[in-house]
Amino acid sequence: MASLKEVNNELVRDLIEEFNKIKMDNNLTLVQKEHLKTALLELSRTTGRLVQIYGQWTKDGQIIRDNSLKKKIDHLSTLYATFSILRKWL
Repeated sequence: MASLKEVNNELVRDLIEEFNKIKMDNNLTLVQKEHLKTALLELSRTTGRLVQIYGQWTKDGQIIRDNSLKKKIDHLSTLYATFSILRKWL
């Protein structure tokens, strides 16, 4: 469990760093920046809002689709699902 938490913390740090770069490198509106800020604050426990933002922005062409970034988001989502299951069984 400790090993999974360490991976989790590293992914959260990486995603926050990458999305902060995206925020600086793209022309985001004030509303988009606020939505991103909220998603990043929630990232330590859920990925839902960040998944929604990433999907919408790539669909709209606001940002370029990055498969490595998407894999990190998916991996973190899977970790949260795993933690939920482990908590029920342990």
